Amino acid sequence: MLRAPLLSLSLLLPMLHFAVGVPANIRNEEPSLKHPYDEDGRPLITLPDPRDHTATDLSAYRIDHYDINVSLDPNRTYFRGHVIIHYFRLSLRTQCLRLDTLGLRVKSVYLLEGDMKGGGGKKIKLERRLEGRRPHLGRPLTIRMRGTPLQGKLLIRYSAIMSNNIAFYHHDDVWLSLTSPFYSRAWFPCADTLGGKARVRMTVTVPVGYTVVGVGRHVSNTTSKTTSTFTSRLDTPVSPYLMAFAMGRFEFTDISPRTRVWYRAPSRKMAERLGRLAVAMMPEVEAVMGPYTWGRYDLVVSPSKFRGMEIPNVNFFLEDMRPTEELPVLVHEMVHSWIGNTMSPRYGADLWIKEGINNYVSSHIMKRRNVSQILEAIGGGIYGEGSYDEFFYSAPEKSNTLKTALSMIAPDLTGFNPRDYLLSSVTYFKSMFFMKEVEMEVGRSRRMIRFIRYLTRKYDTLTTDQFMEEFEGVFPGVGVRWKEWFEEEDPERKYENEVYNRMKEEGLLE
Repeated sequence: MLRAPLLSLSLLLPMLHFAVGVPANIRNEEPSLKHPYDEDGRPLITLPDPRDHTATDLSAYRIDHYDINVSLDPNRTYFRGHVIIHYFRLSLRTQCLRLDTLGLRVKSVYLLEGDMKGGGGKKIKLERRLEGRRPHLGRPLTIRMRGTPLQGKLLIRYSAIMSNNIAFYHHDDVWLSLTSPFYSRAWFPCADTLGGKARVRMTVTVPVGYTVVGVGRHVSNTTSKTTSTFTSRLDTPVSPYLMAFAMGRFEFTDISPRTRVWYRAPSRKMAERLGRLAVAMMPEVEAVMGPYTWGRYDLVVSPSKFRGMEIPNVNFFLEDMRPTEELPVLVHEMVHSWIGNTMSPRYGADLWIKEGINNYVSSHIMKRRNVSQILEAIGGGIYGEGSYDEFFYSAPEKSNTLKTALSMIAPDLTGFNPRDYLLSSVTYFKSMFFMKEVEMEVGRSRRMIRFIRYLTRKYDTLTTDQFMEEFEGVFPGVGVRWKEWFEEEDPERKYENEVYNRMKEEGLLE
């Protein structure tokens, strides 16, 4: 995901995420839906894992599949939806299931039994409770599961405000669900954590004239006199923030058998050029990262608050990017198919894994010998000349907003609003400079790329500790300044500047 539209890539930043918790007594064998309160009258909420910013306890239950159904009308203030959640409990002792919500009005929760489509099933209403509201944290939804099967399906009906909803970006006739990395809870109840990966089927109903392009592969669309309904599905588990869609009055062009570009009419020229660039660059990315395994690679080019967003099978891009931004943004989002979507960070503080390592790999791909010929063939000089090194490895400058305690890679976010970390340059650029220093210590970039490919094949989710352990196992004896980069406060960006100056001295910057 890349932020937009800003003049420096060092300002490309992810959206904030939230921290919510779970009452300690929720793990009791016979829990109550009444929770203790502190002296200020707020519920006492603790996290199942202090590194995780979700009310969901993934050690107690998992979500296998979401079936999301929403009806959206830009002319209305509210939208309605329901989600069918396929869950499984890991223990009979788990008596409550908890999900994240933010600004949702939960109307009812049912356990579904039998074949609902065939008419032989039934709905059993379950007791539920929305916990007390915390600023920026949302309201955890607790569902009483006593007496329910270990595996089953829940039907949750809800509604929410559509205008000014933090999950949606709106400009003219375009609506995008941009929820990275913890905003999905604002448009459907979910286990809203990076490690809570699940499969998804998405059905969105909109007024006639609008088109919806959703995550995964297109399944069907139907039209009545007043509405159109679009369904897509993804059978590969992904984090909830990737369960997204774009709604607008789109046109499309098929660039290749597996690549289609969606755009608004005024952006056709730029969108088709970006689509041709994507088709040409995919073999270059695959040469570095291995085969692309997601099937289709489509693009939505529209207004957005990000330059790019890595929705599986259909990446979102900003329609008014400058030509010199198109290649690095495109490559960054394409690399997310391996780093971020396939191998995901496990916790909020691990976001550097999907952004900093991505930037390191992207800068490597753009040095491949065929790239300049591809740019000339597609852009005819519009992309300019010269190196893209400055786009990634510009001289680090002191940040006036970066909090000292959050200036190390993968900091402890306890007690902090996570936005203070996620809206900093640490996740994108400090970690990228760290990776470059490690490469110089290892000796060859190819060895680092092979190591990263190995991680994407081994891990579904990856933590910082696992990264360190794997590195020390593959490269024993290589000196890495773990303490300096990951534990020491560095608001002056000293270590980044050391790497930058070393790159200049060794002639590694073009």
